[in-house]
Amino acid sequence: MYQMIQKLVFITGFLVVTWPNSSHAQETLSWAFDPWPPFHEINKETKKPEGLLIELIQEIFEKELKYKIVYNELPWKRCQYNVEKGINDFMVTVPTKARLAYSSPSIKPLISVDENILLTYPGHPMLKNLTAINSVKDLVEKKYHGVTYIGNGWWGERIEGKGVKTTYVKSHENVMKFLAKKQADFR
Repeated sequence: MYQMIQKLVFITGFLVVTWPNSSHAQETLSWAFDPWPPFHEINKETKKPEGLLIELIQEIFEKELKYKIVYNELPWKRCQYNVEKGINDFMVTVPTKARLAYSSPSIKPLISVDENILLTYPGHPMLKNLTAINSVKDLVEKKYHGVTYIGNGWWGERIEGKGVKTTYVKSHENVMKFLAKKQADFR
């Protein structure tokens, strides 16, 4: 349904586990995450967590370190708030300035992202121009309109913060719906 343009667009990023700055020993850890298939979500039918990062967290924290993980699927902005306030113990995210003010990242990245993907809708009238994008500056100069989800600090700092017109929507799923309705040029 969605056409992916696989071209290096912005910068290489990485996901780390961030913890509140205060530390305390415990046997149970609560993970705040938003629904982001195929990485993490609570299956609506089985009510169980599933996804690539779920499996990785289970392997590291449950099997290796013997912690019990409590899975908290929430809107992304609330995930960040909950970790900042100590309601949840950690989240898996890109470390931004704002997040580093209230949390400490893991020493090593959990996952490295070597390729950024620019998504647009099928039949975009400027598809050839979008495939030629090499930087955020190109997006600003061409006056493209981006869409992302509420609480995406990485986007706020590196995309919108550089002058790209941006619309924020509730969730990853709504980002795709917004694009499908041709209300933005890219994600």
